[in-house]
Amino acid sequence: MAFPFKDRKRDQKKDSSKQEFRAAARLGGKVVKGSGNGATKGDVRTLDFLVECKTRIQLPVSWTEIFAKTAKEAAQAGLIPAVEIESRDGSMKEPWVAIPASAFKLLADKVVE
Repeated sequence: MAFPFKDRKRDQKKDSSKQEFRAAARLGGKVVKGSGNGATKGDVRTLDFLVECKTRIQLPVSWTEIFAKTAKEAAQAGLIPAVEIESRDGSMKEPWVAIPASAFKLLADKVVE
């Protein structure tokens, strides 16, 4: 008898690995062997960035709605969308900003110049 949980785990690992290679290729970086489990941390490294890749089967609906709304409004204004994420419980040292991968690539290219 097959256990569906094991299949989901295997698929998630495969999806995560593909995501890491896509991110490394897009940013001109390298995938960290063992996904950061050794001395070198992070999933992808460039000269300037440590990138932690996360993949989920499905994002919470509220996130996808926020990203879609922000992308639409930014496009109408001719701007790059960004969503700032902040924890109200104090668990984060500072807010984080989520931007599309294409915008991150532009930023990464400018840092290298």
